[in-house]
Amino acid sequence: MFKESENGELWQVKIRIPDTYRENFENKLDDYSEALFFSLCEDDKGSEINDLIQKWDLTVYGHGLKNQKDLTSMLSFLANQNNFSIPSIKISSVPTRDWLNFSAKNFPLIFAERFVVHPKNLRPPRGRTALCINAGSAFGSGSHESTRGCLLALDALVGKVCVCRALDVGSGSGILAVAIAKSWCHPRKGNVDVLAVDNDSNAIASTILAIKENNVSDRVRAILSEGLASEEVGSGGPYDLICANILAQPLKDMAADIVQNLSPNGTAVLSGLLSKQEDEIKKVYTRFGLINFDLFKLDQWSTLVFTR
Repeated sequence: MFKESENGELWQVKIRIPDTYRENFENKLDDYSEALFFSLCEDDKGSEINDLIQKWDLTVYGHGLKNQKDLTSMLSFLANQNNFSIPSIKISSVPTRDWLNFSAKNFPLIFAERFVVHPKNLRPPRGRTALCINAGSAFGSGSHESTRGCLLALDALVGKVCVCRALDVGSGSGILAVAIAKSWCHPRKGNVDVLAVDNDSNAIASTILAIKENNVSDRVRAILSEGLASEEVGSGGPYDLICANILAQPLKDMAADIVQNLSPNGTAVLSGLLSKQEDEIKKVYTRFGLINFDLFKLDQWSTLVFTR
């Protein structure tokens, strides 16, 4: 079916499958793909699959795909195993010259060193820490420089600091709480315990959804709290890591509470501030005894990392 293109074209394959078997097909097709999308089919009339209501369209992209005969045989075998007749496979090519525009439009991935942020309907590349975050009303999709700055800071801290308890202040979408949960987990040493707080009920709802989508319910809790005022925040500390991606003024207002809840060897990652506001944030936190030891700048936004 496929033929490896002489000019290195990107190939696209589409296949429709029942919801029950979606994960099996995803896992198999992932071996053949550079990117894999899935979307719920709203109108499945005429589908060869008529025994289940919910169907999914899987779309696989890859350059110069090979072993087309093996791919077809594998899909047919998998369909037979699950007792349904596989529908026809739709194939088309996307010229290499269109790849940059095509990927920007169709692959909404955000990279920050080992992290890759992706929506639920896209399986991210292998070998990275995947953060499933869907666009919504809460801040923190990963596209803003302050969020990416925090992810870069967390990436730089992995393997250098021990984190057993962490606090995410102003959790928004839940992206940083999830990133912390996935970065400090060990089968023998134990997983980090993350508390995510926000003063917006919509943000907490988004954080709870992110916790569920990323399978970190055993490591992350989300509660409504005005800053660090909640009793649960106080009783859960002190924290080895406190991350606060908020604005400069709230960072200054909460400085005493953040430092008070930080463990003796703790680390604070602070963002949501413009580069021109760096000095005033440094002055406030050094006044409380912290030392600024790292800085991440993206465009006009800065992320500061402090320790005691």
